[in-house]
Amino acid sequence: MEKADSSRRASKNQPNPLPILAILAKHVGELAVNEKQVFSPILKRRHPFSAGVAVATLHACYGNEIKQFISSIVELTPDAVQVLRAADKLEKDLVQIAVEDSVDNDDGGKAIIREMPPYEAEVAIANLVWNPQANQEGYAPSAVEVLRIIDETLDAYFQLPIPMHPALLPDLMAGLDRCLQYYATKAKSGCGSRNTYVPNMPALTRCTAGSKFAWKKKDKLPNTRKRNSQVVTMNGDNSFGVPQLCVRINTLHRIRSELDVLEKRIITHLRNSESAHAEDFTNGLAKKLLTPAACIEGVNN
Repeated sequence: MEKADSSRRASKNQPNPLPILAILAKHVGELAVNEKQVFSPILKRRHPFSAGVAVATLHACYGNEIKQFISSIVELTPDAVQVLRAADKLEKDLVQIAVEDSVDNDDGGKAIIREMPPYEAEVAIANLVWNPQANQEGYAPSAVEVLRIIDETLDAYFQLPIPMHPALLPDLMAGLDRCLQYYATKAKSGCGSRNTYVPNMPALTRCTAGSKFAWKKKDKLPNTRKRNSQVVTMNGDNSFGVPQLCVRINTLHRIRSELDVLEKRIITHLRNSESAHAEDFTNGLAKKLLTPAACIEGVNN
């Protein structure tokens, strides 16, 4: 931690200083590599899987810090993203070292891996991206960022001092369109299947036509009863909850509506371009560039 503090003080002079936990993750990773290369070859005489034990210990130490950090996050800030990505990279590096050190073991290092409970940094990012409490607008901020980048790209393109804006525009928009479709596909794929949100069918009852029913009030079960997966899914505590699904749908609708704005902006740019011709508008050049198919498919699914 002292080394991390000194690195943080040094990084304050940089334009974008790293958060302390991101710096700590970097130093823990370097310490693990140094442990594997310098100390483990000697310690293997005493313990056959010394490197695995060492990285498991480092994993637990950093885990104490990152879990407190994850539990305190209320919104996905740039610093939070840096920390979570650094934690995810560190965990993958530590697991890789543990697996390589246990390659000669019968279980292939599974015993060591079980001693390294996952940080779930990627899950934390996904939950915050689609969490309705963290997104007061009702849609993911990442979608706004993607649309902003596309808007800036178009502005920069039409400011280029070149005479063939209409000729090169389809290739540019095809690439941007693929990026939007990839985003929409990712948003859709994280929703789970339809069965995730469909309640389980009730148990069937058997009776004859002349059966008489004596209705009896069912006793309440204690609060400690085990909830089924349907209730857990619908309570909104994870990335597959109904509130998170609504955020994803709102995000896809937002992208779909912004496509119309982008089309109008493209037409305006073409009209202001000296190299544009009348056939560029009559052929519907701008309207063929961005397709909302991925967004519509995502909402329907």
